[in-house]
Amino acid sequence: MARKPSFEVVEAGRAYAFDADGGLLRLASEAYRIRLAHLLLADDPGAGKTITAGLLIKELLIRGDLERCLIVAPGGLVEQWQEEMAEKFSLGFDILSRDQI
Repeated sequence: MARKPSFEVVEAGRAYAFDADGGLLRLASEAYRIRLAHLLLADDPGAGKTITAGLLIKELLIRGDLERCLIVAPGGLVEQWQEEMAEKFSLGFDILSRDQI
């Protein structure tokens, strides 16, 4: 004979307790934000992709989570990206051309 499923209250608690570790919540939310950051970069022209990318790269460098970075940009925008990364974020990037490959 099949046993009927039942539930047992092991420990009654408050429905909405706010006593969790705030540091863990911040860590989880930051990890989730960084995980979704790439979605912000595939946006319309003028939407701040360069600034968003620079901020993300700088943050990852400061945290020690980034050793190398490759930015792929349309040929006509490569030098603009290089200049903006240097000017706004003090990030130096070398341009890798087809000749160098």
